[in-house]
Amino acid sequence: MGRLRKEEIPGLLARLRRKTAKLPPPEILRWQTEQAGEMGIRILLSGEDEWPPFLNDLHQSPPLLFMRGTLPQDGPMAAIVGSRRCSRAGREMAALLGRGLAGAGVTVISGLARGIDGEAHRGALDGGRTVAVLGGGIDRIYPHEHEALAGDILRRGALLGEFPPGTTPLPFHFPRRNRIIAALAELVIVVEAGERSGARITARHALDLGRTVGVVPGNPMNPVAAGSNQLLFEGASPVLNTQDALELLEWGKAKPESRPWSPERCREEGVGDLEALALRSGWSLARSIETLASWERDGRVRRLSGGRFEVSA
Repeated sequence: MGRLRKEEIPGLLARLRRKTAKLPPPEILRWQTEQAGEMGIRILLSGEDEWPPFLNDLHQSPPLLFMRGTLPQDGPMAAIVGSRRCSRAGREMAALLGRGLAGAGVTVISGLARGIDGEAHRGALDGGRTVAVLGGGIDRIYPHEHEALAGDILRRGALLGEFPPGTTPLPFHFPRRNRIIAALAELVIVVEAGERSGARITARHALDLGRTVGVVPGNPMNPVAAGSNQLLFEGASPVLNTQDALELLEWGKAKPESRPWSPERCREEGVGDLEALALRSGWSLARSIETLASWERDGRVRRLSGGRFEVSA
């Protein structure tokens, strides 16, 4: 369904009424529909063209979605989710995974939140397509500082949600948003999640729906990774790089990565601190420290404060 014209509204309302009784009173529904049409927001109905079929796996699938942009119809979808209060290494990993997956033809899904979500979207925009699922009306971008990011997403993907225009994002909306993220994705990757985080809720929904869940192992001393590390103990698959994620998706069956880690590779992939090096390479912290010290002795890197380093020219 394209941009909604006023003369199309009665027919749309009739189809909605036939599909579900869980709708607001007729006068409110008509106002919401007119608002959507004026804003260029499309309404997707369950069972009709463009409806994402994976949403039908939900026990309580929404009867409709509000959408701006274009929802990709080809290739797999993978969600990248995590904490708003994440480490710098977590941000870098989310961006790297987003960029790598999108570059391989995977549509990256996330929730447009601060932290991991935002970095996953930004990384995906560098490589391909991304979709943001919102916890309020798609005319109410939250957080406000992500309005420019939302605009970029519209040019390469879509904003969507089940809440009508004008709906303020409220705390109890986000678990509902999370279930849609989990249903849309074939793979959900958790990058740094606390014990009671929304990302863990998304992972739980994904497991209940039979989706694959991958987790980036986190520093055990970092409380923001406690929930994601617990998912690993519960059987989630570790994800150390894009190749791991693609293998979980079984997309392309690419050959295992054999390129060794070096200062030059760190520079190319934006790895600039000890924690990120350990996370991306899969090395232990002790091995990472030893390798970095060796590179420093050879004059290939220069140590900075806070565990950071820069590659020598």
